Amino acid sequence: MRKAAHIDLKLDGRPTATRELRAAVKRVAEKWGLDAGERFEIELAATEAVTNALKGTPESQPVEVIVAGHQGAVDVEVVDQGVFSPIRAAPHRGPDAESGRGIPIILALVDEVEFAQTSRGTRVRMSKRATPSGDGPSSFGTGDSLLD
Repeated sequence: MRKAAHIDLKLDGRPTATRELRAAVKRVAEKWGLDAGERFEIELAATEAVTNALKGTPESQPVEVIVAGHQGAVDVEVVDQGVFSPIRAAPHRGPDAESGRGIPIILALVDEVEFAQTSRGTRVRMSKRATPSGDGPSSFGTGDSLLD
């Protein structure tokens, strides 16, 4: 049985935050056999979740992200200190709107997604599975580091 691998991030409003996120997601996704298209989809969905979280979080609080690979899948969990309500109706957005597309993008790109309000804030969990030919890392061993 393979050992699950994960990267923990604390992101804030720095211009490099989404780049750091995408690098972590890509690294785990490559190790766990997601193909280029699947990697792009989970990277984009995670970027949307973090962007939304950064917009709704007090500036003094980081957004916490866990990127985990296991059994041919990559999971991303984004936790912020903001308040989210999926029941709240979003105003109608026209085709030229510059915001309001994050959640529909996430829903379209990942295999599973969960939105929850917790005692810590808002949590978004998403998962992207590799195609059946991707059966996990070929070179990731217990001595390897995801951050090297």
